[in-house]
Amino acid sequence: MRNCKEGFKRIRMKVMQSERLDKAREEIRQKMRELKKAGKAAAASAAANPRLMRLKAAMKRKQDEEEAAKHTGPTDEEKLFNDRMYYDFMKEQKEARKRVEMEEKEKQARLGPRTILRAAQLGDSTTIEKLLDAGEGTKIASDHLFTPLHAACARGKIETVKFLVQDRKADVEKRDKYGCTPVVRAAASGHMNVVKWLTETPLVRANMKMRSYWGASALHFASEYGHVRMCEYLLLRQNMDVLEQTDSLDTPYDVCAKFVTGEGKETNEKELREMFFPHVEMAKNMMVATLGSALDGVSAEEAAQAHKISIAEKILQAHREWEDDQLSDIREYENNVKMLFEMTREGRRVALDDVFVDPNMCDIGTDIRDEKHGRSLLHIAAVDGDCDLAEVGLSFFLFFFFYISFLLIF
Repeated sequence: MRNCKEGFKRIRMKVMQSERLDKAREEIRQKMRELKKAGKAAAASAAANPRLMRLKAAMKRKQDEEEAAKHTGPTDEEKLFNDRMYYDFMKEQKEARKRVEMEEKEKQARLGPRTILRAAQLGDSTTIEKLLDAGEGTKIASDHLFTPLHAACARGKIETVKFLVQDRKADVEKRDKYGCTPVVRAAASGHMNVVKWLTETPLVRANMKMRSYWGASALHFASEYGHVRMCEYLLLRQNMDVLEQTDSLDTPYDVCAKFVTGEGKETNEKELREMFFPHVEMAKNMMVATLGSALDGVSAEEAAQAHKISIAEKILQAHREWEDDQLSDIREYENNVKMLFEMTREGRRVALDDVFVDPNMCDIGTDIRDEKHGRSLLHIAAVDGDCDLAEVGLSFFLFFFFYISFLLIF
């Protein structure tokens, strides 16, 4: 009985709560309806306000005018002002060009048509002295920062270099826009006499160790342009480091392997590789001997030596791979020569017909001679009395002869 009373009590409480919630919801709906009515009334009164309507119309007109001005372009006054400014600017530019031309003509009439850089390239010390006395050469063009000493060193004009350094006290450490000094320019051009004079003259002693802005030394430049004797001089007399790297981690050996230029590129590359190899090997052995085997608690200098040892090992490995490639070509040529002689002596006509289809084998067949008697393939076939084989060799040599004659004529 008691449980039933409590259940009825709980039900009555829930009913009362639901009634209160329904009443609160109805009150909120009524307030929302009243607010909507008040908002509509305020909007109607504002729309009927003439002052507000005029303000909206003025803002609309201003927006339309601004939009139209964007598409119509400048006004007549603005066009006239712009034309006048452009005319004044072009007039000033024309007058400036005329002044420069007049100054150039006056200078040429006074000093001659040759510039100081051109005179330095040609080794004309008389003209250089005249131009320097007239004040030329004091202002360096900002586009290349080349001085007369740079130009004379790059062309190898030793007398002009001596005149500029000794008589005119030219700065031997001056850099151009690439960071190269005059002595580096001379080394890059392969002018040994200029480099020796600048580095070995007691009162000059140009610094050979200065590097360009990307870390290239005189040895890098000499290697790039294929100057073998210059590289030997820099390594033996100037004690330059054969393992030093540029900012792109290229050693002089890497430069000659990748970027060597000039006439006889392949010959220069081969000579440079063979010249650098013993220097790299010696540098590695000396550093290994100095460093020793214990690397615990090494100093910064010892760590740098260890790094250079790794560089030397990479260079030596690259050189050995290059030598293997060179030897593989030689071995292939020797095997082809041996095969042709064997086929000729054994009278294998069909095999020779198949071999001479290859143009490379044709070239080899025309050049080779027997080491003992100096006989060609045709000589060997004739000595052995093999007419069929001699016919093959003769037809091949006649075809090759007429083919070369055709190319030379036409």
